[in-house]
Amino acid sequence: MSSAMDWAANDPGAPASYERYLAPAMFVPLAEAVADAVEVGPGERALDVACGTGVLTRAIAYRSGTGGHVTGLDLGDGMLARARAWPPVEGDAPIDYVQGSADERNGKLYFTGTVNSEDEKNQIWNAIKTVPDWQTDIIADIRVSASAAPAQAAAPKAPATQTYTVKPGDSLSKIAKEHLGNGNLYMEIFNANKDVLTDPDKLKPGMVLKLPVAAT
Repeated sequence: MSSAMDWAANDPGAPASYERYLAPAMFVPLAEAVADAVEVGPGERALDVACGTGVLTRAIAYRSGTGGHVTGLDLGDGMLARARAWPPVEGDAPIDYVQGSADERNGKLYFTGTVNSEDEKNQIWNAIKTVPDWQTDIIADIRVSASAAPAQAAAPKAPATQTYTVKPGDSLSKIAKEHLGNGNLYMEIFNANKDVLTDPDKLKPGMVLKLPVAAT
């Protein structure tokens, strides 16, 4: 590692100094030139290796637009934290920042990284698969952080609400016996319908009542 890379990776103040002094003077103009040179188009996916605080990453996201996706890769926690602090820009491609590295050995790109969710991992694989011959040219090891929150299980579906339209001659006890199996459960129907009933004995034909789920 060069002394400059050592400074960027290890000095706690490096990310702020990088953005305050180096980015405006050097890296913003350079990033714009690089993004133009590689001719990033709308809807394209891209991987920015050694992304730092995301100067080039954001320039690519602007050109790729909402249909694209950009991944920024860097080893430095501080650099990535600074990059992630930038708010999303409406109309730009979404960006994932990944801690990891990429290097070329024997004609192959070896890519390692740690992400915060399965969704981020899938987005990176989607980007990799857009590369021609990715199966032979790219060796990727993408892992989800052990500290990442597990995916939440889908909430169980609420049982479908059953309703009953009151007919002439009905009573709550009669309805309870027919639909809940026990006429003594009429108060359960009353309690479930206090928005339309004020008295268990005052039913009117045409009323639509919610029926509680019968106990099993």
